[in-house]
Amino acid sequence: MTYDVFISYSRKDARVADKVCSALSESGISYFIDREGISAGVSFTEVIARAIDESKVFLLLASDNAYKSKFTAAEVFYAFNHKKPGMIIPFILDEAPMPSQLELMLGPTHRLEMRCNPIETSLILAVKHALNDESYQSEKIKRKKAFWPVLALIPLVAAGAFILFNMHQTVTAEQARFDQASLDYVYYINAADSLTRLANKLKESPATSSNTDHQISCLLEARAAIRKAIVIKSMYSDDDHPEAFRAETAALSTVICDRLDSIYEAWSGFARESYELYRLTGLESEAQFVRESISHAVRIYSNDELIGLLDKLQEE
Repeated sequence: MTYDVFISYSRKDARVADKVCSALSESGISYFIDREGISAGVSFTEVIARAIDESKVFLLLASDNAYKSKFTAAEVFYAFNHKKPGMIIPFILDEAPMPSQLELMLGPTHRLEMRCNPIETSLILAVKHALNDESYQSEKIKRKKAFWPVLALIPLVAAGAFILFNMHQTVTAEQARFDQASLDYVYYINAADSLTRLANKLKESPATSSNTDHQISCLLEARAAIRKAIVIKSMYSDDDHPEAFRAETAALSTVICDRLDSIYEAWSGFARESYELYRLTGLESEAQFVRESISHAVRIYSNDELIGLLDKLQEE
């Protein structure tokens, strides 16, 4: 049996795994997950290895619990040696530091953080994006015995196929690149939209330092995604491909940049005001608020003046 997704997780994260399974099912995506363990008399490693081989995407629910699990480590190692990099999706559940060995194996693999990437939207979009990779074949090719008369035709068929391949190779390659670009374009726009919506929800929550960090993370990722979409769109003429790149980027890009500008202006203003209060009162609480404010602001835009305030705090 083949699956779209293999879910690697720690049993201690079963509640999150259940939510992931529900979201996958609602999206029509099949999956393998070891909920109850492997039946007696059956090789655990054989079942897991076969399930990973028969699944297109390897989804790692990365957490402190998973990092401590020898079974999860074994699954990741096997997937690393048998899956293409784009078919491994780490979904970060918490802020526990990732072990250096795992960091080394995953390399530049794109990671999603649950805190600013909802399961029902961003994670499902990432999985669908991977599943749309046409280079993957979910069904194994089965060999059949051929009759001798059929074998006699094989050289002719091969010759014809070779000629057709050479005639259309350039067109096919270009079409494949275009198809992938159009999928990437839609994926990045949807991801940017989902991240922006999440940032808007976070804005309604109490204005804590942690909440602000989460908002900024979502908006920065959204800005990066929309920029990738704009680059893809610029590579193709709207006149030649009117439908593929119809989704507009300008309005969403403006919303994201305006939100980041607003947060930057607010926290850079807080930093300057609190620094003046610190000079008057000498209170360490004011100095700490200056540091937090500058930390939020410079995540969005680098500013030598604000960095200079930090230097002054250290000197004083």
